[in-house]
Amino acid sequence: MSVWLLLRKDVRVLLRSPALLGALLAYPVVIALLVGLVAGYASSKPRVAFVDEDHIPPVVAVAGHRFHIQAIVDEVSKNVTLVRMGPAEARRELADGRVTAAITVPPGFLDELQSTTRSPDLILRTTSGGLAPRVRQQMQALVYQLNRQLQDAFVSADLAYVRLIIGGGQTSIGGVHYQVLGLDRMQQELA
Repeated sequence: MSVWLLLRKDVRVLLRSPALLGALLAYPVVIALLVGLVAGYASSKPRVAFVDEDHIPPVVAVAGHRFHIQAIVDEVSKNVTLVRMGPAEARRELADGRVTAAITVPPGFLDELQSTTRSPDLILRTTSGGLAPRVRQQMQALVYQLNRQLQDAFVSADLAYVRLIIGGGQTSIGGVHYQVLGLDRMQQELA
């Protein structure tokens, strides 16, 4: 019986105070909207500017291996939305917060990559806060994956050179063709 009396008292208080009644009804709705916004924000793919100042072709040959750049871009696009932009537009959108990060392929990147003597660098700029740590982590994973693929190509190219030095054969360097005697044949010739 005392529970019904307390409940009746609370209902009377609510009926006398429409502001309190409105707050009690609006509170769960506001909380549900906030949770929905946070969940939508957390699952959205961040926009990342992609600036290609070196005009990389769709397929690149490095150390005798072909790399399909579009496949790599598609792989990145699973986690972020890559938007191709010019350098000025990317800087402006990054400063305005319309993109979370900007990846720049600097001029000469492809030449450095194909030379196999120096590892080229991509330039990554991010905003602070928000999704920036997540984007930075995804870009680091991408660079790690690319480095691993390039290392495999360089190692196999180096092994081919070692086989050439030991066994001999034909090769071309910088468009000039060479016949290499090789250590095995050189030893036979000297004997």
